[in-house]
Amino acid sequence: MPQKAITIATDFSGLDCPVTALQKMGIPYKHIFSCDNDSHCKKQILANHSPICFFDDIKDTKTRFDHFPPKGKIDIYVSGIPCQAYSGLSERQTLEIKNTKIQGNTDLIKHVLLTIRRLQPKVCIFENVPLFEKEADYTKLMKAMKRYRYDTYSDILNSKDYGIPQLRRRIYIVCISKSTKKKSATFVYPPVHSEKCKNIKAIANMKSTNTTCDVPLNETYTMFLLQNKEKIKDLCFINLCSATRHNMCPADKKNIGCLTTNCAGIYNLVQNRYATVDELLTLQGFDPKKFKQVVTNRQVTKQIGNSMTVNVLEAIFRSIFDYVLFENT
Repeated sequence: MPQKAITIATDFSGLDCPVTALQKMGIPYKHIFSCDNDSHCKKQILANHSPICFFDDIKDTKTRFDHFPPKGKIDIYVSGIPCQAYSGLSERQTLEIKNTKIQGNTDLIKHVLLTIRRLQPKVCIFENVPLFEKEADYTKLMKAMKRYRYDTYSDILNSKDYGIPQLRRRIYIVCISKSTKKKSATFVYPPVHSEKCKNIKAIANMKSTNTTCDVPLNETYTMFLLQNKEKIKDLCFINLCSATRHNMCPADKKNIGCLTTNCAGIYNLVQNRYATVDELLTLQGFDPKKFKQVVTNRQVTKQIGNSMTVNVLEAIFRSIFDYVLFENT
């Protein structure tokens, strides 16, 4: 583990999962900046973290550059580039809408690269849906990072393999500056340790009251549960919106499906009620007891569904700390 305080900065920060991961690991850190154009995310970040600067818009380069530290002072830069344009859910959109979203993301990635050129972080981490790997934006990003003299690594990791019972496959791109001193010959992604996974039944039995929805089940949901009584008897959670749309019950009994921005609609079958915010936070690796909620349940569940999984970031950080020698500069 590093002997110095790690300087960290994030864009598209959401709930600032990377900072939470460092906190959980007990790693000393200095939180340089966060950035998100969602005012609800800003409220949540400032209630739970203390970045030196908070930027409302990654495109406002003048404000950002005026407040950026000198080159080489950021150890880890994390950018959760918006994934909606590349998600499989976008297949239901018209080609025009999808292309518009991709063009918007291409512009955002341009500003991510401007940030990296300006700051020259030692390590950069990007996260997105697996389909991002097939997009032109992925190729442009990787080529640019190689031009900026970074060694680039890419792999798809699943939250269920890192202690969280959630089927969440995401691509994690790790880029390490060639000029940074190394401890070993090569960077290796963290090995799976699914045997240490939290028990989903224990999460479903949590004693928490902040349910995401107090409205009784509608007729469609009630009928679906009755018709599939045998299929759901060993399940702990079910996304009723998704299940009824596809007329299909999840096959995996040990893991919940991927949390999305509509995770407020997830139903706790063990306690016969909608899931609570505490349960959803736990299913992303956050500790509800250390999480201060300052926005509505609807807004915070959108943020939870968009968040990276804390445990996965912890595992990646450990691999980075085993490889990169962070020194005071």
